[in-house]
Amino acid sequence: MRRKTKRNLLIGTYAVLIIAIAYLSWLDVSLRGSLDAYADGYRDLQWITGVGDFGSTHEHADFLVFVNGKQIDFTRPEHQEVHGLVHLEDPEIAPYVIHKHATGITYGMFFTTLDIDVGDCLTVNSKEFCDSNGRLVKYYLNGKLTPDLANAEISDVDKVLVSYGAESVSEVQQQLTSIGDNACKQSKKC
Repeated sequence: MRRKTKRNLLIGTYAVLIIAIAYLSWLDVSLRGSLDAYADGYRDLQWITGVGDFGSTHEHADFLVFVNGKQIDFTRPEHQEVHGLVHLEDPEIAPYVIHKHATGITYGMFFTTLDIDVGDCLTVNSKEFCDSNGRLVKYYLNGKLTPDLANAEISDVDKVLVSYGAESVSEVQQQLTSIGDNACKQSKKC
């Protein structure tokens, strides 16, 4: 009887091992297929958007955002490292600096990571600011008014101003001159 119990135990153990190996083999094939599908989807998305691989570039750009004359604070922790391909530089090292790791990243893509839409109206945290009552949405890239900022690709040492309000020309000029030079320092170009 003992011999029969031992034999049944041995057969049961082999059966469990065979089932486990079969399951792990099936899982490996399934996951490999899923990963291949994911990689294909990622490549398709790259093709559609024009975004390169992580590490295809390493660039920095300075920026500021003002709403009704008040600068938005992006040094808080919830704004840091939101996305791997484009994010804010460490605020203790280089505040208000965009850090880009892939080619093809636009300002629209970057600002989306901060819950900001830079379209015809400026949307910040779901609050929309449109041209009305003398208040205007203004986007500047390297000192030039750039209405289609969302589609402009981030370039090394760019300076960007997003501003909404009824500022005078001199007040907008003050906002432009308040943009720092930290991107230049991070890219070792100044």
